[in-house]
Amino acid sequence: MSDEMRIMAEIAAEGYDAAEKPFDFVEKGKKTALVCVSDAAFVPPVMNALTTLDCAVVKALNTRDALRKMRFHLFNHVVIDENFDTGDPGENVVLRYLEGLSMGLRRSIFITLVSHRYRTMDKMMAFNKSVNLIVNRENLGELAFVLMKAVSENDAFYHVFTGLAADLGRSSL
Repeated sequence: MSDEMRIMAEIAAEGYDAAEKPFDFVEKGKKTALVCVSDAAFVPPVMNALTTLDCAVVKALNTRDALRKMRFHLFNHVVIDENFDTGDPGENVVLRYLEGLSMGLRRSIFITLVSHRYRTMDKMMAFNKSVNLIVNRENLGELAFVLMKAVSENDAFYHVFTGLAADLGRSSL
């Protein structure tokens, strides 16, 4: 059993606790964001960028906390550091969990990977890592601008698709 499956099974076994819900209330139409960043220096620029996008933001403390929050809420945005709660980016349990979501769910989440290894807005590497956007740590000061541009491009790309799904009365195809 994979780490993410094991952790999700443990979380499910703990039962329901309303205190674990990431938000008590989010006004209609307001987007939500989950921040999975361990380095305290990276938290303020990420939180500021998401606030600029008018998101209700919650920060995960660790892998278990992130998976617990995602259990009760489908976030519009997830910003995750490749080293979140791990020393090996290849062993990032939260990223692997997000990769395993069905395409219908995954398509509704805009995932931004914060990396020290990859260039900002490297679309081919983003595709390879199953994320929507990569932002190099050195460019976190421009995260709000980069995120607005990338989200706008993503919305334009999926505009016809989401319109067709809405016309068919589905949340996704």
